[in-house]
Amino acid sequence: HTTVVSLHTTVVSLHTTVVSLHTTVVSLHTTVVSLHTTVVSLHTTVVSLHTTVASLNTTVVSLHTTVVSLHTTVVSLHTTVVSLHTTVVSLHTTVVSLHTTVVSFHTTVVSLHTTVVSLHTTVVSFHTTVLSLHTTVVSFHTTVVSLHTTVVSLHNTVVSLNTTVVSLHTTVVSLHTTVVSLHATVVSLHTTVVSLN
Repeated sequence: HTTVVSLHTTVVSLHTTVVSLHTTVVSLHTTVVSLHTTVVSLHTTVVSLHTTVASLNTTVVSLHTTVVSLHTTVVSLHTTVVSLHTTVVSLHTTVVSLHTTVVSFHTTVVSLHTTVVSLHTTVVSFHTTVLSLHTTVVSFHTTVVSLHTTVVSLHNTVVSLNTTVVSLHTTVVSLHTTVVSLHATVVSLHTTVVSLN
């Protein structure tokens, strides 16, 4: 009976131990389930992070492509700017050359203007002289016309006198003929008188 009691005590002790172990197992199972849930959650998080990383990688690749394109554009713009700078330098050189030409042309124009003003002064002086000469010529022409009128008048007078002289010459010739005839008559009468005497 003592042995039975001892065995019973041992069985009770073992039962208590088993119950305790069962409780521990149940607790461990609960912990494992909790850990599994945590692992599943972490796996979901990892999958989500992987998706996010893949998306970010795609974005980075796209950004890299954009950056490469922008770099190419910047290089092209730099080449264009260098070309434009060369063109601007060339244009500046041309403008400086044109400015020098314009200054030279302006100096020539000023010189020509001075010459033209001098010529204008000379022409005005010459014009004044010509006007004076014209006045003198008009005066001289008036005098010549007056003299011509006088000469014509004198010519008419001379013609009239010449006509008178011709007429007088004719009369004198006639008188001379008469005198000669009378002389002949006188000589004849004288001869007759001498003869009668």
